[in-house]
Amino acid sequence: MTMMKKTKHCSSGWWVVLLTATLAVGAIADAGVGLFNARLKQIVTSSTLKWANLRKEAMENYVVGAESQQGPIYLCRTRHEGDMLLGQLRPDYTSCAVSGSKSYDIFEVLENIENASLIIWSSWYKFNSKPSGGVVVESSVDSVFIGRIKADMGFSHNIGRIIYESTVGHLITFDEQNTELEENSGEILLEIEPVKYKLENVELDLATQHERQMDPQIYEERILRNDDDVA
Repeated sequence: MTMMKKTKHCSSGWWVVLLTATLAVGAIADAGVGLFNARLKQIVTSSTLKWANLRKEAMENYVVGAESQQGPIYLCRTRHEGDMLLGQLRPDYTSCAVSGSKSYDIFEVLENIENASLIIWSSWYKFNSKPSGGVVVESSVDSVFIGRIKADMGFSHNIGRIIYESTVGHLITFDEQNTELEENSGEILLEIEPVKYKLENVELDLATQHERQMDPQIYEERILRNDDDVA
């Protein structure tokens, strides 16, 4: 916050001009998460995943991309030079690292709302076609997905983005030492659509009775009859 105060004496008395400028902290509105639909060849929106601003009380719902000795590493994204890039939200959880040399304080975290979404990490190879249910980094782009690869040391996995150029994909990531890597295989994040639902422990309230609001009123009675012979 910056403040400027100016005081001037006039014949009619004293008057004060007070100018206050407030610099607001940047924030990004919550956004839906895009899923690739292989049958429709387009992006659909998940009803149980969202990109959200960091809230300490919601961290148990954030999607974990890797594990470290200091704690889980969450999936985050932020805008870098006009493009929305996937990043790593590492412990101390204050910035989203999108490369070995770039990190941003304004970012979004991938949240599984009430942990209601069924998400899995599925094996991926560069010649695999874009999978149905694949989670994209940005809903307007159907060629960039969330990926990772098992790390040789340090973190359990190196989180990165899978970029498809035509029919071939590449995994761009970086490790704990911030060394940037390009891989031809790894894992891709999918949201699985249930094929059926099962209800368990359903309790019926047998004491509840339907009460008629009013008795029906009869205004007129008629008998409908057809006396003609039917062939």
